[in-house]
Formats: sequence, structure tokens, C-alpha cells
Amino acid sequence: MTTIAAHMKAAVYTQGKSGKVLEMKDLEQPVPKHNEVVIRVCAASVNPLDWRMKRQRPGVDVAGQVVAVGGTVTQFKPGDNVFGMCKGAFSEYACGPEATFVPKPESMNFEQAAAVPIAGLTALQGLRDKGHIRAGQKVLINGAAGGIGTFAVQIAKSFGAHVTGVCSTKNVELVLARRRPGHRLYARGLHSGQRTLRPAARQRGKPHRVGNEAHPEAAWQVCHGGSA
Repeated sequence: MTTIAAHMKAAVYTQGKSGKVLEMKDLEQPVPKHNEVVIRVCAASVNPLDWRMKRQRPGVDVAGQVVAVGGTVTQFKPGDNVFGMCKGAFSEYACGPEATFVPKPESMNFEQAAAVPIAGLTALQGLRDKGHIRAGQKVLINGAAGGIGTFAVQIAKSFGAHVTGVCSTKNVELVLARRRPGHRLYARGLHSGQRTLRPAARQRGKPHRVGNEAHPEAAWQVCHGGSA
């Protein structure tokens, strides 16, 4: 096991009069257990999960370089560039099980890699595992320009689905940029406050809840043979 320095800077939640306060503190650097790796953090992304969680150390999505490995780790060695999930990613060094990391592709920088895990897995699990997406299926993605939505659009297209994305008008081009060569992708922009896109009489299907609300466009998509 490679030896690393004893201390590091890390973001820690403390309790203030007005609620949680995020502070930088000096902490001991993690020492890996047998099945764990320690990485030098190069990038970490922020998710709603980070402020909702009750533990003291925020940060889940991370990318960096392996600096130490436990005795039973076989997939990685010091110097390897990886990304994945761990606890306390908002720090100079982070530690997690070997199974929660994967090699970082050379085509991705650390910032891009750190943005993938939570949002990407949420989109993949929702479409593949819960939605049972299949080729030729019509899929509407509400919030197509958001963190999860940008992954959902690309994943749905990779499965061969016919995708309609709903986003704000200013983000239509961003969503359309996710098109794969030879595939069609439709993006519908909404102005602030715009709600009903189809008459209620045509909403013969019941939409699944997408994000924080069941969007009227989702109902229209479902009643025409698709899923939201």
C-alpha cells in the first residue's frame, strides 16, 4: 500500500443558527481498507443529494488519481485515473470501495467524468431498469436540459427510442445537440408559466411523475403510445 501524507483540506457541514454551514477543515487523510482505494480528488460535482444528506461530509461524485490501494484491490494501482462515487468527495483525498470506481476514459477530462455518476446512473436506472425501454418506443423526457435529462436523452437514443425532450426555450439547441448521427430528436421549448400543450380531452393516458410534477405533455405522449 502506498503511503500518503497525514492531513488534508475537506468541506464539512457544521450546524449554525440558520442551519447547515459548509466550512473547510483540516482532517486526517483516509487510509484504505482491504477492498478500498484512496484517490487524489481532481474534480467533484454537486448534486441535490449533497445538501439533503445528513452526514457531515458532503460530496458523492468524484474523479481523480489513485494514490493508495487496499490489500485485496486488483483492478487499480497508484497512478490510475478513475471516476465514480464515494463519501466525502469535497476534499483533497477521498476513499471508497474498489467496486464504486471505474477507469476514466482518456477522451474525458476529470470535470466531465465527475459529472457522470449520480445523474448518469439515475437516468440509466430509470429508463432501462424501471422503464424497460426498448427500440422503437416513444419516450418523452421532461427537463431534457437538466443534469439527469441530458443523460436520459442520450441513453434513450442509444436504445433506439423515439425521443421528445421538454425544456425551456433557451435550452432547445442544447438538447438538440445531443442527437446521434442518423437519428431524430424533437425538443419542445416552454416559456415560463406555460402549462397546457394539448387539450385535456385528448389526455387518455395517465402520465408517470417526472421530476417534481406530472407534466401535461407527458400525458399527451403516453396516450399516443409512449412513456414519460
